[in-house]
Amino acid sequence: MAIQQVRQHALALVPLQDNSPNESGLMEAVGPSSELASEHLVSDLRDEQSARLEIPESQTRLSPRALSDQVLHQPVANAHRLTRASFLTGDWGLVDVYRRGTELHVLLKPGALLVSSREQEVLDAVLSGVADRELSRRLGITRQCVCGHLGNALGKLGAASRFTALETWRALQEAEKGRAGRATLAEVTYGEDTLLSLRVPVPPRPELEVRLSSAETDVAWMVCDGLSNRDIAIARGTAERTVANQVASIFNKLNVSRRFDVAQFLLGLR
Repeated sequence: MAIQQVRQHALALVPLQDNSPNESGLMEAVGPSSELASEHLVSDLRDEQSARLEIPESQTRLSPRALSDQVLHQPVANAHRLTRASFLTGDWGLVDVYRRGTELHVLLKPGALLVSSREQEVLDAVLSGVADRELSRRLGITRQCVCGHLGNALGKLGAASRFTALETWRALQEAEKGRAGRATLAEVTYGEDTLLSLRVPVPPRPELEVRLSSAETDVAWMVCDGLSNRDIAIARGTAERTVANQVASIFNKLNVSRRFDVAQFLLGLR
């Protein structure tokens, strides 16, 4: 008898006790001929029964991202402390940063870890487009130190990479404009915390349609999100070599030399 038939036969014969399989009953149903097989079936049956159990709604909890989709966002009237400067100093920490089409979605919480003055200086320069090597020369420190300060700052602010920090930077830049900008804002209650949900549509750049193909534009936005060539290839269902060629073409058409430059270009920061 095939193993699947054995499992089905056992499920029919074995009663459940407290929503879990009666292991001794299963052993008897399978028989003593294969103790190891019986043990595997017990494990499989336990997994199947666990998968069948439904979690009560009272135990479910929506993610901050899902909660932010349920609240109404209003135009930012006055940015107050919601500025790039306050982000640099650690007044705000990142909970989530993602993109839907060309709209940036940023979830912030008040109070991140204290960012040192040197870390602020490095992060400010990097987000302004200064390359690590050039920043190393300006500050008179090694490139390794630059990367160390940058990593510390990103970690304290909750940013996964310089790319997510740049998207946040762009959203806060728009929020600083108040009613003159395109940013919308809402409060999101998550447990005992009150988060700020900031949404900013990035205006399309006409030159992108002229310079890049639709596939290259899609790849460019994934580069803006900080994805590697391998991750982009998986997301698009193409070969990694194809993505590498597209990224090289994007560099050439936009006249840039770094992936971070591509992100700045798409976000309207260069």
